[in-house]
Amino acid sequence: MKMRTLLAAVFLCCATGSASAATIMLDIDSTQNGTSITTQQGFTSYNAGSGAAGSPPEGSVVIDGVTLTFFGGLDGSRHRATGGGGDYDALLRDFMFNDGAGAGVGLRLENLPLGTYDVTSWHFDGGAGITGTSQVEVRNPGGASTILVDAAPFSTTPLQYQITVDDPGEVLELVFREDDDLNRSRLNGIVIQPVLEPASAGLLVGSLGALGLRRRR
Repeated sequence: MKMRTLLAAVFLCCATGSASAATIMLDIDSTQNGTSITTQQGFTSYNAGSGAAGSPPEGSVVIDGVTLTFFGGLDGSRHRATGGGGDYDALLRDFMFNDGAGAGVGLRLENLPLGTYDVTSWHFDGGAGITGTSQVEVRNPGGASTILVDAAPFSTTPLQYQITVDDPGEVLELVFREDDDLNRSRLNGIVIQPVLEPASAGLLVGSLGALGLRRRR
């Protein structure tokens, strides 16, 4: 009984450590050409507009207390008849974009709890003949950028990298660029997931080992 009580306490501790930061799953949706919004299952929808002049996709959405704001002088949004197929068709069929030399799609993250996060982002355009390579940068507002991903080919396969919030109230900005001559930045969607802290993971493993030892006795 005491061992079960201990394990329950350990699981609660580990869950509390990671629950302070929930997983963010955001799908960029577009109503270009009057299409209806279809959101990837399990994701929060962000309506990036109709793609027409006067309907810029810049704006904010709050997910579990975290404010995500799109910026960068974005050009608009696009909706393709189909996405990349497979499990993420609803996610890949539409996107926000920013074209032009040096342009990028910016995403500001505010109120993200302290910790390290695994990030997955999609940068695909299903239009005929659309190619290119993507770059991901992270920075504090107005600060120098650190390149997290460089020269990644346009693909239905997402990019994966990590970001860290080191100080309470720290604001991070992700900037997605196309780093070749085509200068076409796209963002279909993003997932930001907290990484289990090593101390919590070690506590969990140690407790499970203790349970195994007790059972062998």
